[in-house]
Amino acid sequence: MRVGIDGTSWTNPRGYGRYTRNLTQALLAAESPHTFVLVLDSHTAENDTLPDNVEKVVIQTSEPMGAILERDGRRSAGDIWAMTNGLR
Repeated sequence: MRVGIDGTSWTNPRGYGRYTRNLTQALLAAESPHTFVLVLDSHTAENDTLPDNVEKVVIQTSEPMGAILERDGRRSAGDIWAMTNGLR
């Protein structure tokens, strides 16, 4: 099975980011027949703390998740469309 993990919060040092990092690292450390895919926006994909042993799908977005959270916590309709279509 191919399992997608939303990695857009990866750079957030607490909350969803910490949860995502710990969950991803635990899944990758466990022996599993499954393939894990980290789905990233283009800004998060530039981070050098991403694991090497996971497939990455990078989707071009207009702004990083950090800026979105500081503003109002909602992605633009264009970014939502890009993230949705990027996984097809």
